[in-house]
Amino acid sequence: MEETWVLILTQRNPEHLIRVFDQYQQRTGHEPEHTIQDRFHGDAQMALLSLASVIRNTPLYFANKLHRALQETEPDNQALTRILISRSEIDLLSIRAEYKKKFGKSLYSSLQDAVKGDCRLALLALCRAEDL
Repeated sequence: MEETWVLILTQRNPEHLIRVFDQYQQRTGHEPEHTIQDRFHGDAQMALLSLASVIRNTPLYFANKLHRALQETEPDNQALTRILISRSEIDLLSIRAEYKKKFGKSLYSSLQDAVKGDCRLALLALCRAEDL
């Protein structure tokens, strides 16, 4: 069963999968994420839930990842750098908007407050601007 879920979630385009998720919920009364939580455990569950989250709203998925990286005792500069660089030309503006909507504070301000040292200026430059 795990292979079937992986094939479906990795070989279809996101627009199609959103429609599949909607149909699944209409037919079963549950969101796919609920079924994944019930039927899978450990790494398989975590991977499938991550895929579902990315499919539903990619910018929100990355906003959550950035927030988690900033909430560490010491911010996870490697994760912050990896996300900001990899998404900078794709959807960083959308990620910044989702971040502000969900956490009530701009990503830029969060980076300013949490990150210290040499990495701070680089991360702020990657983020590009304050969202008003």
